[in-house]
Amino acid sequence: MKMHFFLEVLQHCDKIFYSGSGPYLYIKRANSLSAKIDEGKIKLYKISLERMESILGGDYKSLQLCHWIDFVNRYHNIIALWHDRGGVKQCLENVRTLPFMLNPYVRLSFKLKLLKVKKITKAW
Repeated sequence: MKMHFFLEVLQHCDKIFYSGSGPYLYIKRANSLSAKIDEGKIKLYKISLERMESILGGDYKSLQLCHWIDFVNRYHNIIALWHDRGGVKQCLENVRTLPFMLNPYVRLSFKLKLLKVKKITKAW
């Protein structure tokens, strides 16, 4: 599946280097996933997050959780209408809050969003 190719490459990397600066070019196409969000694209986003968990397993767990937190934070009104939202809810219920909050690699904004989305999903 083409859309998950990067994750499979990442899984086989021994070292990952980060550069604080460098070329960045972002050209949004008219029909890109982020240009016009609808329920179909949100469901595709959910599938991508599930695939990320499947490929990466426990590696990069905090990063994966940040993606789930962002997903629910942005689209909770639409997700709340889904009959199959249980997996999304369970993913966030499984987060061990204290270790996540104490993780120095997780930005404060995501720590605060976790508390927010846990309240949101509890109401589902």
